[in-house]
Amino acid sequence: MSRDREINAARRGLQADADFQPQIALLTKTLNTSVFCLVMVLTANLLCSSNLLFAQADQATTPIFADKKAFDETVSPFLRKYCADCHGEISNESDVVLSSISFDLASGHDIELWNTVLRQLHVEEMPPTGSDQPEQHERDAVMLWINAELKKSGNVSDLYSKLESPSFGNYVNREKLFSGEITAEPFSPARLWRTSPDVFENVKSSYGQVAQDFRQPFPLEDKVGIKDYANLLFADSAVVSVLMSNAACAADELIKHSPIASSDISPSDDTLASAISEHFSKVVYREPLQEEIRKYSELFKKSAKEGGNAEAMRLVLMAVMLHHESVYRVEIGLGKADAHGRRILSSTEMAFAIAFALTDRRPDAALLQAAEAGKLNSSTDAQFQVARILQNDAINKPRILRFFQEFFGYTRAHKVFKDENRSGGFAYYGENYPAMYEKDADFFVMNIL
Repeated sequence: MSRDREINAARRGLQADADFQPQIALLTKTLNTSVFCLVMVLTANLLCSSNLLFAQADQATTPIFADKKAFDETVSPFLRKYCADCHGEISNESDVVLSSISFDLASGHDIELWNTVLRQLHVEEMPPTGSDQPEQHERDAVMLWINAELKKSGNVSDLYSKLESPSFGNYVNREKLFSGEITAEPFSPARLWRTSPDVFENVKSSYGQVAQDFRQPFPLEDKVGIKDYANLLFADSAVVSVLMSNAACAADELIKHSPIASSDISPSDDTLASAISEHFSKVVYREPLQEEIRKYSELFKKSAKEGGNAEAMRLVLMAVMLHHESVYRVEIGLGKADAHGRRILSSTEMAFAIAFALTDRRPDAALLQAAEAGKLNSSTDAQFQVARILQNDAINKPRILRFFQEFFGYTRAHKVFKDENRSGGFAYYGENYPAMYEKDADFFVMNIL
């Protein structure tokens, strides 16, 4: 399992601690520099380096020409047939004129207008209902040309990334979805779930007493609808900055109680490995791999030569707290592959998925024991554990009610209670306090459940 984990992690760029190795290396070389002073440099190093490699594309020495032949044969007839009546020189609804649109996107002409056309065609809002509709192959041919020309111009459309957003869920092609023409076996994509603010509040005690003063690194936008989506939440520069600040504060407190940090004698390999494993288990909620222990041990030994045991242990503690599994929940499918090439979640992945689907806490002892014993390897195993948690009233399950609160949005009702004269005389601090209506809705939902 350990080898499978490493192979799958490597495929997604998730090698142990790879996410934060640039910070760790730089911290090791500059022990006398405060962590806070390094935050912006380290964050930029982490988040921007890969993007810059792609952003600094080689400048083409050969001019790129638009495909006018395809425009004349495919795109222009399409626009005349399906768009000209409403978006010509005479009738230009919504101030959109397509009769004189330029084919030369490669030179940067009419980029915004072509992006608008692409979006309307893809979501099938145009031509409008009641008008002659193009065949799907006609739409596809025009969209293919637009995408190719946008790419030539260096202005690749962001439409397709936006379509992955939950707010575009209603634009899924229902006919294609339910027609039966898609015969491929269903699957979920590999995902990284950023730690939620509620989970962080519950697990931060693992970082020591000083954690009570930690800043919240994982804020959620106060918006309508479901807030916690894997493809929308990332550990950006602001998140990393707060994580490093918290890790530094926690490490400063933890080394006060570390026998290794308070000693001038180099610890034995077993003593060091034991200390690393204990801290790792508290923070990451699993036993470290031997390779991970080796890397942290090497970090300690290199740092101790320059700054002593206390500073070396401080860096190791910080490195563990910046481990990618303390920032993200990994859900990439480390279990066995089926006949169709789909990989089930590993036992550990499934334990965390079940726990975070129902609660705001890491997996309980029963889940972890089931995972370790190989009893979380099938949908039947998962169903058993879900039923166990649901039937246990002693286990707090806030995620269930929160789903309905976010889905229906009724917890925002108090924000519309603004006009006391027209409300019937409610009082913000009396028996008709608006929030009480929201609580009533909570009780209604829970009663049904």
